[in-house]
Amino acid sequence: LREKVVGEYEHRQGEDTIKGVFLENGAHEVYSNGMKAEIEAKWKISKDGELHIEYFGNFVVLRINPDGSLTKTAYINNGKRIDIPKVSKRTYKRIK
Repeated sequence: LREKVVGEYEHRQGEDTIKGVFLENGAHEVYSNGMKAEIEAKWKISKDGELHIEYFGNFVVLRINPDGSLTKTAYINNGKRIDIPKVSKRTYKRIK
């Protein structure tokens, strides 16, 4: 799965474009409208096949879809998983 995740993904949020870049070394970069966010994050594939992005000791959980896109499904804060309601889930399409 790791090889399938490395790359760039985008999501439009209103007039904003959010881009996530997953690097081979496990680093994750975030861009908003082309401007790099000053956030240090790491990513990994969980034993359940989910993509976990660590920010400040907490995690964003994404599902790896069959078409190569990623869908944000949950957060893990202080070890507790919080599922995102269906209406709030965001899908990031692979662009590179």
